[in-house]
Parts: sequence; structure tokens; C-alpha cells
Amino acid sequence: MKRLLLAFMLGILPLAFALGQTGTPPFSVYALYLTHAAGGPLWQPDWPVDLPPDAFLPGIGAGSGVGELSLDYRGGTLIIRRDATGVLRDFPFYYDGAFYQVVPVFAEDGEAPAGFLIEGPVPEAVSAGTGSTGAASDAASTEPVPGAWKIQVLEYRDQFPSLVRVSGEGGLFFVVLEEGGSRASETWYGEDGRALAILLYRFDAPRGLLREVSFQAVNFRVTQDADPATAQSADNGNRYRHYDSFGNVSALIVPGGQDCSASYAALGRPWYWRRNAGVYRFQWDERGLLAGLSGLSEEGLTMDLRYEYILDGRGNWIERQESSWEHGEGYLLPHTGPVIHREIIYQD
Repeated sequence: MKRLLLAFMLGILPLAFALGQTGTPPFSVYALYLTHAAGGPLWQPDWPVDLPPDAFLPGIGAGSGVGELSLDYRGGTLIIRRDATGVLRDFPFYYDGAFYQVVPVFAEDGEAPAGFLIEGPVPEAVSAGTGSTGAASDAASTEPVPGAWKIQVLEYRDQFPSLVRVSGEGGLFFVVLEEGGSRASETWYGEDGRALAILLYRFDAPRGLLREVSFQAVNFRVTQDADPATAQSADNGNRYRHYDSFGNVSALIVPGGQDCSASYAALGRPWYWRRNAGVYRFQWDERGLLAGLSGLSEEGLTMDLRYEYILDGRGNWIERQESSWEHGEGYLLPHTGPVIHREIIYQD
């Protein structure tokens, strides 16, 4: 259940944080911790078109003993790594149209992470083309906060962090996390103790499927004689999630923003996908490999892509070659698209 929850929490927050004044946090600490507990990110309908749904998944029946899986993506590298006991040591974190690489920090005698190091976006320039897909970049509308962030747990409550310290090139913040029944909250404070933002979560059960996320920014005047009592809060709208009977996210709705949905085949692999104005269909073969992607992109371009693979000795793909047919001089001409490489290190 935790794996389902966290896959759906990623990518829900905008990245326009007027640091030290007002705006939205650079990421959700609550979602980050639960993502680690879930074992890493799972595909959801707001992911970029140029990253395959099986990017971080082993092949059907070929997942035994995978210790590290690294993927080249838009000039950067995304890594999922587990130790010999299966504990997640590195993982990608997706939000606001970009992936960030996260490294948990453990105390010598601790099972739960004592903190995280976050680097990104991966790559640093999130704006990138997608080869022959014709899909637009998923870059944020505002420039992401650069550099690395460090999260340090200061207090725990019921084996879950209740107070954390967030520091980085964007500033120093303290975050208070609270859970109660089917609700949770995350409040960001500035270095001066003023509340900057509040994130509210609603589930169908304690730590169950995420149903709703709302955000409130607390606005302060940026003047030296500003009175905190004059602070005003603004609700930026709720984000809603819907699920199919297997717990896969079937719809993601953000007022005034993205409207995405998907239908799934066996093993949680999507076959129909609507991402805003784009409509896509996935074709999978009997090995669980993505054979093709067709449809109409968000820019109104017709897509008909095919994929060929190089597999390792255990049946996991380590190279994916994209190809398509394009019109030229009255003929359909073959076109070779981008190649994605994966490196897999096994524990046995």
C-alpha cells in the first residue's frame, strides 16, 4: 500500500518558491520520506513522455537480485540502488516536471533515515527535447532552485519525523510534520520562525491511498517594519487523485493545471494514457517490454514510435532504441530516434 501511496504523491507541487518571503516549498518532505518507504518512484500519468513507464522496473520474471539500476536521461543519470538487505540507498524523486536524485543518510544504529541529500534537477538544465516524439519539454515554468538540499531529522514521533531542518543554496527552513487518522500536514517555517507554507493531505485511510492535497501560502510584506499580524493566507487549489480497482492512479486533476489519466493492463503497465491535450497508447510484448507508443502529442503531432532492445543475460533491457516513420518527398522514410541506456548491477 505504501508503494501505491508514494507513487501518487510525486509531482504535485509547483516550484515557484520566493525563498525567505512567500510561495511554495521546493519539495514535499512528507512525500519524500514516504517515497523512500515505498521503495522508489512508480510511473504515474503526469510523468514526462520521453521517459518509458518501465524505466525503473525489471523485466517480468527478471528482477531477482537487482542491486543497482542506473538510467541515462536528458544528459543526466538517475539511479536506484539497494543494499544487500533491500534497503533503498539512492533513488530518483519526481516533482514539478523534473527528476531529482536523493541519497538517504543513515545513523550507524538507525534503521530509518536520519536525513536526505537532494541534488538536481537531473540534469541541471531541465529543458530538453524528446527526439522524434515531438513532445515539448517538461521544464518548470519558473527556474528551479539550483544546487543541493540537505534534510536533517531533529525530532521523531511514533517512528516518523515530526521536525526536520532543510538547508541549501535556497536558504534555511524548518518543517513540522503531523499525522492524525486519515489526514496529515506539513508546515514550512523560515529561519526567523515565520510560517511560509502549509501542505495538507487527505487519505482514504491512515497511510492509505492519497485522495487530496491542498496548499496554502502565507504571504508576508517584504518590508522591514512589516507586522506579522497582517499576514494573509491564500489557498492555491486542491489536487485530486482517483484510482482503479488495483490501486493504480487512474486520474490526476490539478485546477488550472494538469489533467492526466491512464488505464492499465497487467502488472500495472499503462496501455491508454491522456496527458493534458495528448492522447497515447502503449503496446507491450509478452516479455513485458514496451514495443510501441502511438497517438497524438500535446502539440498536436501524430506519433507512431517503435522500440528495439538489447537485453542482458537475465532478460533485463540495457539499451532501448527508438524508431519511427516520417513523411519525406512523398515517401515514408525510416527515422532513428534517441537511445536510452540502462546499467544494471546484480547482488549475486
